[in-house]
Amino acid sequence: MNLIFFNKNYKIGTCSIMFLILYGFFRITSEFFREPDMQIGYLYGHISMGMLLSVIMILIGFLIYLKKKDETKSQKI
Repeated sequence: MNLIFFNKNYKIGTCSIMFLILYGFFRITSEFFREPDMQIGYLYGHISMGMLLSVIMILIGFLIYLKKKDETKSQKI
């Protein structure tokens, strides 16, 4: 992680994007060990609402990362 944040070519927002992605992964891991809410239960098999929302969070993080990467490419040209 320090290699990313203390890099000479650090881009603003990288820390926030990494937080979004990594928090989603850790949240999915923690969802395996907790019981789902009584009113919601499991949605599909063993997938709870928390897991589904965490996957969406990870996808949004990757989309923001890719968009930011494309913006920096177009600024260099």
